Amino acid sequence: MADLTPPDLTRCQAEKPNDESFMTIGGGPKRVRCTVKPTVIATEKMPGPDGLRGSMSLCSACAVKLEEQMPGYATVVQIERPAR
Repeated sequence: MADLTPPDLTRCQAEKPNDESFMTIGGGPKRVRCTVKPTVIATEKMPGPDGLRGSMSLCSACAVKLEEQMPGYATVVQIERPAR
């Protein structure tokens, strides 16, 4: 069993479409990682078949998309940033 990847506090961990199609010359449809700084950590509510609960960092827009696509799937908590 592989270890879970911890949340990345420097970059959103969601993957998004690259906005290319089969008609794009030299490219094609793929998924690319979001480049925005994360604002929340989403954690699965129920463990997977391996008994573990995954978590990932998300930017605000990707957190909204998660809730649209998978309502109630994860708990979402704001990332605490140290005061400057």
